[in-house]
Amino acid sequence: MVQVSHLERAFSQNEQNQKPKMNLAASWYIAITSEELSSQSQRIQLFGRSLVAWRNKIGKPVIMDDVSTYVTKEEYGYIWVWYGSVNPLFNLPVFDVTENNKHNYIYNYFSFTAKTSVQKIIEIVLNHHHIIRLHNSSFIDQIEHTCLDEKNVELSKLPITKEAWFGTITETQIKGYFGISEIAGFLGLKITNLTNRVDAWPSGFLSRIKINGQHKINIFSSASPISENEIKWHVLIFVEKTNNFLLDPLYYLVVVWQKKASLLVDKSVRNLIDKYISQPSIEIDKTVFNFRKFYETWVAKVKQNR
Repeated sequence: MVQVSHLERAFSQNEQNQKPKMNLAASWYIAITSEELSSQSQRIQLFGRSLVAWRNKIGKPVIMDDVSTYVTKEEYGYIWVWYGSVNPLFNLPVFDVTENNKHNYIYNYFSFTAKTSVQKIIEIVLNHHHIIRLHNSSFIDQIEHTCLDEKNVELSKLPITKEAWFGTITETQIKGYFGISEIAGFLGLKITNLTNRVDAWPSGFLSRIKINGQHKINIFSSASPISENEIKWHVLIFVEKTNNFLLDPLYYLVVVWQKKASLLVDKSVRNLIDKYISQPSIEIDKTVFNFRKFYETWVAKVKQNR
């Protein structure tokens, strides 16, 4: 459990008397990137409020509104803020790729704003029907989607405490390129089988992707909830290197054409979200309904702690 100073505790107590501004789950959220925060105070929009952020004399992030400070942590290049209770109810998710074996990966970061909610973005990731509807379904030969529970996983290897965890796995047989066609074409990948394991929590997810049976990609993603219907979504992508990096199209993509690749991914993800939101009749599977129940339990914790 994260330790909270007496000052933070005293300030945060006042927050309980405030009305919730957004229908958010109790969780960790990204306030700002580490490189954007300095000793000079700056205004940021978060949780539907205007907050002030700065680094104190020992470099620790401080984020507060008019009456309270928030519990903060700095990890993975971000300043994280706990929302929903005086003390955090679970620790930050573990993304050990960034800590232990970063040298084995090619990595990139991008972010984008969207007129939607944190919950909706995670639903897009979990709803396998959007793969068929929004991507070219003629490329998909077979798709199998499973909602995981404690019986399917090793609890000790989860990136988040089990009470805050929601997991799925999707196995897809591909006739041609999979996913966002321009990305696959740019990568030069011929994909016949793709497995995507998603470990989600109330405000983000970790996606581990196998391509043709080999673990290739890790995606770590979370959000800055700006207002009730606007978020900034942050994505870290780590692609495993091959031994022949001179001929490796992934290495070429991220290192040589990094800016172009970032713009391509950013544009494609934006298009995907716009399509999803503009098609309210898209089929929703049981996994999404289960996630909504899970998400609401963490929204309820905010109300219980105020």
